[in-house]
Amino acid sequence: LGLIYEKTGRTEKAEESYKKGLDIDENNYQINHNIAILYDNLNDFEKAEEYYVKSLKINSKDEFAVQRLSYM
Repeated sequence: LGLIYEKTGRTEKAEESYKKGLDIDENNYQINHNIAILYDNLNDFEKAEEYYVKSLKINSKDEFAVQRLSYM
């Protein structure tokens, strides 16, 4: 649901949806990855970095997160 909100420009609803998902499963790789991208796109690099790091702790093969972190 968060991804749909994000793709339709409803970023506040996307953030809310992702956070609800993380309340249920904070170790969900895909949600951590998606919220990192959301924050990255919103130029909130501090939060993006936090969630890229979390997604890498769950999935150390996340090349996209490694790449994005190298630019931060």
